[in-house]
Amino acid sequence: MNTTDIRRASLTLLCVMTILAAPRLFADAATDARLDSLERKLDARGLLDMLNRVEQMQQDIQQLHGDIEVQSHALGELQRRSREQYLDIDRRMQQLETGKAGTGKPGAALPPVAAPDTPPLTAVPPSASQESVTPVTPPPSRSPGVTPPSVPQAGERAEYDQALAVLREGRYEQA
Repeated sequence: MNTTDIRRASLTLLCVMTILAAPRLFADAATDARLDSLERKLDARGLLDMLNRVEQMQQDIQQLHGDIEVQSHALGELQRRSREQYLDIDRRMQQLETGKAGTGKPGAALPPVAAPDTPPLTAVPPSASQESVTPVTPPPSRSPGVTPPSVPQAGERAEYDQALAVLREGRYEQA
């Protein structure tokens, strides 16, 4: 065998080996391409899942904002009603203090009422017996020419005790 034949045989062997190895080279490239494609799809699925989660969270946040608005409105209504009730009670108390039993608009503010010259009677706790109730006498007036109030008589005392008992039972209009 001469050198040309050896070169031809080597070249032939090299070509045969290249031909036999070529599908592996192409198969590795094809496998890599398919693997990249699958990885991209998996990444896309992960991104799609994340997108769905973000959209769900946005819907939840919108729902919570709506709930907050509803609660704020309800709180405002409760505050408004509470204020109206307070003003109505205040108006009624002022009417009682001045002795007026007329009608007025609820929530309408009345001018301040001066304190009466005589202090109000003190209430006796329900545990106290009826016999131990003694009327509170106002202090003598400091104004000249004004006579002190008279001491209640026995009939007045009975009426007072009866009215106080009715009041304690919660029948305010009758009292």
